Amino acid sequence: MNGPRGDDRDVLDQVSEWQARGLSVTLVSVVATQGGAPHELGSLSAITACGRATGTIAGTCLGEWLAARLLPSAPSGVWTLVAGPDTELDLPCGARIVLLVENPIASAHIARWRHLLSVGSYVGRTVDVDTGDCRLSPVLTWQEPTWTEGRWQAVYGPAWRVLLLGAGAVALALARLAQTLGFQVTLCEPRAPLRAAIPADLVSCVTALMPDDAVLALRPDARTAVIALAHDPRIDDLGLWEAVTTEAFYIAALGSAASHRQRLDRLATLGVDPEARARIEGPAGLAIGSRTPSEIAVAVAGGLVMRRRAARDAARHSPLTPDEALYS
Repeated sequence: MNGPRGDDRDVLDQVSEWQARGLSVTLVSVVATQGGAPHELGSLSAITACGRATGTIAGTCLGEWLAARLLPSAPSGVWTLVAGPDTELDLPCGARIVLLVENPIASAHIARWRHLLSVGSYVGRTVDVDTGDCRLSPVLTWQEPTWTEGRWQAVYGPAWRVLLLGAGAVALALARLAQTLGFQVTLCEPRAPLRAAIPADLVSCVTALMPDDAVLALRPDARTAVIALAHDPRIDDLGLWEAVTTEAFYIAALGSAASHRQRLDRLATLGVDPEARARIEGPAGLAIGSRTPSEIAVAVAGGLVMRRRAARDAARHSPLTPDEALYS
């Protein structure tokens, strides 16, 4: 799944495969963090009764601790586990993490969850620890996850997206990097010769729409980035002109500082106001002295990650509540 975390769909797919083979599976969600926890709110992991594990905590000290608490058998139901200072597991990072444990997770629930994601829906998920009630429903927009008084609410789906204008060497390298970072990638390339040269593994990401139409079709929200990489004003300017009217969290364009000033001048003649033009970062990405297409892609990916982190960090980490129980 391409968001909120890139590996969540992999976790759900693996859970479904295990369940199809008759294995009982426990689902674990990170619902609160404090300190330098290297886990996102809502990130998923799963473990079978025979010790097979997948997800963000698999293979970590936290994963080993969790397996020791759940295996060889754990009680059925929904409860929380807390790891960190003053608990049985003092994490090396000094963080404190609350895990929501659902044992076993129903196969029908996983099947509906995967189906809703497969049709492109944002999926709202609510779990009540006291009652054990767990619900899924399609929702229209992304919302930050919340953990309050034993009630967990999160939205899963195509939350982080990036539209790349142009499909040159930099764009192709960046598309692959962005996918590994959990982004749903769209490559906009209206030029037929360049479309024909796109590698097979990226063909499913491609749209032949003109850039402004591609932006309109994607309807960028606050979890979408638009990056112009064509080095062709007919492509880049048209897409940027439309992108600055959206809620996109990151809008950027490849090129030198001089070419970026020229780009902004052209957009000004198209009626784009100064505030909107100021939203466009140029040159795109981090200044790491990159030269080759792959290096430039790394620099742009760094800028993309930095902006994504800035957009979400304040809301991603919630304090622990006094009543969070430690299962023993």
